[in-house]
Amino acid sequence: MMRFWKRAGRVIFVLVFFFCITFPALLSDKTGGGLSPEENRYLAEAPTLFQGCRLNWQGGALLQEVESWINDNAWGREAARSLLTDVHVQLLGDRMDGQMLLSGDWRFLWRDDLPARAQHLDVLSEEALMAQRQKAQEIQQALADREASFCATIFPHKIEICNPFLPAEINIADQPSLSERLYENLKDTLRLASGYETLQASMEAWQEGAGPLTYYQAFDGSHWNWRGAFLGYGVMMENIQSLYPELYVLQEEDFQVISNQVTTSLPGKSVSEEDSVWTPLQEKQSRREDVLLQQLNLPLKDPWHSNRSYVNEAHPEYPRAVLVGDSYLWMFFLDEIAESFSELVYLNVEDADLLMDVVDQFQPELVAYAGIQLGNFIHLVNVPE
Repeated sequence: MMRFWKRAGRVIFVLVFFFCITFPALLSDKTGGGLSPEENRYLAEAPTLFQGCRLNWQGGALLQEVESWINDNAWGREAARSLLTDVHVQLLGDRMDGQMLLSGDWRFLWRDDLPARAQHLDVLSEEALMAQRQKAQEIQQALADREASFCATIFPHKIEICNPFLPAEINIADQPSLSERLYENLKDTLRLASGYETLQASMEAWQEGAGPLTYYQAFDGSHWNWRGAFLGYGVMMENIQSLYPELYVLQEEDFQVISNQVTTSLPGKSVSEEDSVWTPLQEKQSRREDVLLQQLNLPLKDPWHSNRSYVNEAHPEYPRAVLVGDSYLWMFFLDEIAESFSELVYLNVEDADLLMDVVDQFQPELVAYAGIQLGNFIHLVNVPE
């Protein structure tokens, strides 16, 4: 009898072990590749079994893909991750939730260069500033040689405008932010606008109870909300309008604006904050037509797949344009921006090295940059000899 129970115990142990390692996989996201807003990245896609007619086995690629897919998409992963975060934050006093820094009702993306940007420590040397001005002049001249006007707009990152809400132990240097320093360095070189003062004033008004919130508190760790995006849209379009006075810039009365609340779960609590939904009152005249971009046949690298193109047949007299930007544009009012152009190619700043190839093929009248990475844009653009 004892031998029976020993064997039964072993069989039960094997079955339980098999169940524990297969059940999460059976209930997993079989496709993968979904966007994780908590981690600000795309999760691993399902493994590729074959490359052409051959098994995807070279260099252990298939095993690596299977391991990454299971790690990212196994059932219960988010619940386990949330529980671990609660333990760290509530019991151990840790302020980090993955790549997010927690501070009261606020949540900040806290990785790469953002800590230095928050503390105003990302200072360039005089030599680097001079090189930046020279490269900006070269870009502007190369576009002028191609009969394209150029203008740029700097948007301030959430980490710059909202850094008063960071934890008290994080010191902020008594010097201008990166956005302010970029503007000062390049304002005499480029047709340049900055949204820093507008957005800073809007958040100060919110703190005083005299205006709406313009950056997400917890819902998004690195972006403005729709109200803030509309303010940025206005700054950018006013800059472009200085070149094309006939362009119509959308006003708030052109939208139905409905206020709403968005809620975010943080360790031990939920944070509810104001947001808004902006619906154009008039039917859009431009339409997304990505074949325009596909015809350029570019080796695009943008991991967010945000590159796109638009056609506005109702207004062929509007300028053809290339717009380079980042998530501060394509996640918000990019469709509305397209209303002001006869044809528009949007290029993510990650692909700014392809700008001159786009210009040579598309032959725009205007090239514009708008975003939080003007320095990176200038660095990436390849200027032909």
